[in-house]
Amino acid sequence: MTEAQELKLDVIRAAEDCIARAVKAEERLWKIEDAEANQAENVCIDRHGLPLAKYRQF
Repeated sequence: MTEAQELKLDVIRAAEDCIARAVKAEERLWKIEDAEANQAENVCIDRHGLPLAKYRQF
């Protein structure tokens, strides 16, 4: 921390940037891991339509 202060680094900003990158990486990983389930759900919706579609107002 002392070294970061000596270098006049914005530690909070750096932490926020790192957290944002980690979240994006996790989202990409989740999409890859869940791709098969998402595809299966899309096939089901294509075949049977959306659940409760008759109640949609749009």
